[in-house]
Amino acid sequence: MEADFKIIGITLADFVVDNEAERITRLLCSGAVDRMHIRKPCCSADIIANVLEAIPRELHKRLSLHDVPELLEKYPDVGFHFNSRYPSGVSAPVLSRSCHSAAEVLEADAELEYVTLSPVFDSLSKSGYKSRTFHNEREAVATRKVVALGGVTPSRFPELKERGFSGAAMLGYLWNPLTNIENIIEEIHRWKNCNS
Repeated sequence: MEADFKIIGITLADFVVDNEAERITRLLCSGAVDRMHIRKPCCSADIIANVLEAIPRELHKRLSLHDVPELLEKYPDVGFHFNSRYPSGVSAPVLSRSCHSAAEVLEADAELEYVTLSPVFDSLSKSGYKSRTFHNEREAVATRKVVALGGVTPSRFPELKERGFSGAAMLGYLWNPLTNIENIIEEIHRWKNCNS
């Protein structure tokens, strides 16, 4: 894989996992994940702040929030990811957005560093969240940086690169309680560096 193919991690939404901040730190420090999205719409600002506090400050520039934009004042290096709950009006060093169609990708603001497009494959974390065929996908991924989301595992990186995606976002794969973090890191590196 080329160096510009970015790997993004996304946290589980409903609760904080045991040792979550340590796992995030390990994924970022290992280079397996380039950026981590803190997506916890069911958690309070205090809970999310506790997660941020447990992650070394030098890594904050590689984090993005999906919620609680009020925390950006206290954590100015953290980015923000626009979504249906927060569609606009937030300022941060790195801005991105969720998209669910190629048309949304093509209409997204130029100021965004990247957008996610989902579901590209059947979701691993959301039951019944099935892959979609995106009309004008090629045009969308040729126009801007688009990160594939939904059912992504490392073995799918080569296909996503071939389809023109700029990166891959993973949620369910990263938080599988049955898989050791070191095995996850090893598999990401193996497929990230695979040219076929």
